[in-house]
Amino acid sequence: MKSTSAISFFLSVISAFCLAEDLPKFDKLTLKNGHEYEKVKVTSKNPDGITIMHDAGLARIKYEQLPDAIVAQLGGFDPDAAAKARAAADAKESATQAELNRLEKINGDEKLRSDTAKKRETDAKPAIVRIIQSSGSGSVCDVAWFTTDTTEDRRKDALGRTVTTARTERVLGSQQPHPIFILGLSADDGICLGVKLTAQKTRHQVTYENGERGSINSYVLEGKAVASTVGPTRASTYRRPTTYLQSVGGG
Repeated sequence: MKSTSAISFFLSVISAFCLAEDLPKFDKLTLKNGHEYEKVKVTSKNPDGITIMHDAGLARIKYEQLPDAIVAQLGGFDPDAAAKARAAADAKESATQAELNRLEKINGDEKLRSDTAKKRETDAKPAIVRIIQSSGSGSVCDVAWFTTDTTEDRRKDALGRTVTTARTERVLGSQQPHPIFILGLSADDGICLGVKLTAQKTRHQVTYENGERGSINSYVLEGKAVASTVGPTRASTYRRPTTYLQSVGGG
């Protein structure tokens, strides 16, 4: 069985070699439009034309571009078969280009989303929040924002000159007097968390226990919230009910 397979493979190689040897060679090939190729060897015949190797590289030439005598030497061609082959090649090229365009768009969209996410992460404001009331879409929270505090240390160097060193650190500021709504944050009421928040243009509608309605600033949680042992202190200038009831569609 192995011997038969080996013989078949050998015969196919010999056949291909013979067919290649049957293809003509030309010292010079001049097309109907006057373009010339030097030291030409026809490497393959296709339904729509030939492929050649010449002194400057490779080329594909349609039968219609070849002199009639060369076409006859190659055994002629079927115009209908050539048209079908070119239509199939064009369709394949169009499909390939469409797929490339699709992949390029996907990559572009992914890069845009990645760049947007990185910008949001960079622009996000750090804070400590305490959950007042949590729901499926987010939570109403007390919030205290972190601020940047810069202090200067002055000391004398070895030559007696005053050297000033600035030290910048992030500190927790005072509690914002009004609560906020954080989209995407869900946790048990009363829990304190460290978060990074991006402000939204829209406000969140709330209904207080006494039936009054209002709106509060809305933020989106960026990244993950982490547990905190400290939380916002209650603001003495703002008295609010103990819970907030979210309005329908208010997030």
